[in-house]
Amino acid sequence: ACADDVGLCLYAVAFVRFLREPFAAARALANLSLHPTKAVMVPCAQWSQELADELRRRLSLLAPEWTGWQIAPWARYLGFHFGPGAGTLAWHAPLQRFRDRATEAVASGMPSPLAVTTWNTLLISLTNYWAQLCLPPPLDESEEARWMNKMLHMPGNAISVALLARLEDIGVRSMRSVRCWSLAALVRTALDTLPE
Repeated sequence: ACADDVGLCLYAVAFVRFLREPFAAARALANLSLHPTKAVMVPCAQWSQELADELRRRLSLLAPEWTGWQIAPWARYLGFHFGPGAGTLAWHAPLQRFRDRATEAVASGMPSPLAVTTWNTLLISLTNYWAQLCLPPPLDESEEARWMNKMLHMPGNAISVALLARLEDIGVRSMRSVRCWSLAALVRTALDTLPE
């Protein structure tokens, strides 16, 4: 739970009955209640409309007050898209923001040293939040190389991502790879934040 957002993972829909009492207590004691139109049940199974209809039927038997819940192949929780149907949806908004900011940075014509700092701090950080729980973004190496080279006022395919990440070998500040940095954030989260 975070603020007034609650996310739950249940082994089976039958366990919904155990949620009624705590949520009734929250409503009575703190005036906090679930809004069925905002609640989403995401089955961790192959999605079909028949499955959704069956879950809705069972929910109406187990907790009639929650029959208005949405049943969908994915849901958004604290900015993340969860569920079997989420795919790469989580990356749509952050990658668009990344591309927009990269376009602005390239258009500014800033000198290369400032461009490297901007890339490594302002642009890379746009993906870090989502990278904690999502596989690396669907940003292929050629697109990443194109943006990195444009930041340095060079043709899009002049230097590979691997070489741009090793510029320190020749005494120049390196540019971090978005994909590698995202994978590192995911590993850090797995090892440090969610070790068990």
